[in-house]
Amino acid sequence: MQGPVRTILISVIYLASALVAFPQAASRRGQTVTGSVPDPSGAGVVGIEVSLKPEGRAAVRTTRTSAEGVFQFNAVPLGKFEVGICAGRTNSP
Repeated sequence: MQGPVRTILISVIYLASALVAFPQAASRRGQTVTGSVPDPSGAGVVGIEVSLKPEGRAAVRTTRTSAEGVFQFNAVPLGKFEVGICAGRTNSP
């Protein structure tokens, strides 16, 4: 694995390992999960597909990073999740 792809994967692995169960006092509508996908210089990467998968479930939600490399999932219920990226495909948001 080379430079930018390796850095992006390391960043996502770090983010995924940082996700934990949300507090019990969370809203019934769920929480917002946000993050970013940086390149080696720290700039955001546009159009990266990001997935959010609940632990132990097959359902997967996807989104793409914005012009700033930021992604967001709204109305996320309580629980543990895996976050992943598909670094091979980029599209403008």
